[in-house]
Amino acid sequence: MKRKKIEIVLIILVFIVTIIYVTFFQIFKVSNIEIIGVEKSQGEEIAREIFKNPLCKSSLLAPYTYKKNVKIQGRPFLDNIKVKTIDRNTVALSLVNNKIIACVSMIGRYIY
Repeated sequence: MKRKKIEIVLIILVFIVTIIYVTFFQIFKVSNIEIIGVEKSQGEEIAREIFKNPLCKSSLLAPYTYKKNVKIQGRPFLDNIKVKTIDRNTVALSLVNNKIIACVSMIGRYIY
């Protein structure tokens, strides 16, 4: 009797996990990423870097699970990153650049 209860509980758990997986990762799968604020080629590189997390494949989970403090190589002017869900399969990636105030040449390199 006890073994049968355990089997029923396991079947119910597998069913619930399957429903959650289908809901979050198949129905709400991110297929479009709209990039706002920078050039498209730069935005695509940044989007690949930000959405490395497997949980970001879901448009419901992406705004909460993306790498908020991502340090992107060669992007010192990137100030703010915002991710929001537009519709079931579309996520908007809003990138804000810092303004360049001054530039100083020092030891063959530029300091902004």
